[in-house]
Amino acid sequence: SVAESRIGEFFSQLGKEYRGAPIRYVGEQTPLGTGGAILNALPQTRSDTVLVLNGDTFYGGDLLRMACVHVGALATVCVVHLPLGHRGVAVERTAHGTLAQFLGEGKGGVVCAGATLFRREALLTLPWRAGEVVGGEWLVEALLAYQKEVRVYDQPHAAFLDIGVPDDYFFARAFLENQGIISKSGEML
Repeated sequence: SVAESRIGEFFSQLGKEYRGAPIRYVGEQTPLGTGGAILNALPQTRSDTVLVLNGDTFYGGDLLRMACVHVGALATVCVVHLPLGHRGVAVERTAHGTLAQFLGEGKGGVVCAGATLFRREALLTLPWRAGEVVGGEWLVEALLAYQKEVRVYDQPHAAFLDIGVPDDYFFARAFLENQGIISKSGEML
């Protein structure tokens, strides 16, 4: 189809690496949801630890420190602090600082930053059937349902923006310019 050829053309222009890190693109025959897409792409990964980043958020925190916090965990969810009323999936933590549950979208407070580290084996043990459509939070919720500890990496002041709706696109451009990520012309810095 025209759409598939345009998408393929777009990804071919991006290249096979970014700043020395190899990139592999995995397509879907039908939309699988965020969680299904991640599990569908898992066979293309080689590492014991898999970093999952939301494509419609910007997180400017320290991923290296997050990896240090993650050592030995099955999953580590990064959170940031937003004023009440800002969009983002709010979380509740246990007394020990691990993840208790997701509270829902649009509440503000302590919210997911769109960055999660998973131990590969944790993803491979989830009860998912190839082709099944599942949301992104399902991956973490499934681990919690099996009484698995999910760590929380708290970055209260990290730059964060949820760009999930078209109204956010213009704001996102100004935000990314102010963060020094893109130039005024829209080029990556």
